[in-house]
Amino acid sequence: MKGNSVSTMNDENANIRLAEIRQRLDGIDRRIAESVGDRFEAVRQVGELKRATGIPMMQKGRVDAVVSRATQFEADYNIPAGTLTAIFSTLVAEACRLEDGIIGQDSE
Repeated sequence: MKGNSVSTMNDENANIRLAEIRQRLDGIDRRIAESVGDRFEAVRQVGELKRATGIPMMQKGRVDAVVSRATQFEADYNIPAGTLTAIFSTLVAEACRLEDGIIGQDSE
């Protein structure tokens, strides 16, 4: 009987701690979403500027720099290799799609 009460207490403490950690993760997720939203607002501004000035959407050097920076961030922040590269590649692809849509709009 005594062993069961210790196990139950440990389970309760573990569940409380798990809930605290998950709450922290929820806050981190919100900050990530806010940052991605901020990034896409900047992408919209880039698209508008490119449209107004005739700069082509695809800037290969910039894409390479963003992906390279992601690889460095992985090392700097102890993130498993390839994780940020995949995330940033998705961000870049969506940024290009958004910019392409903006640049393709008729000037008003």
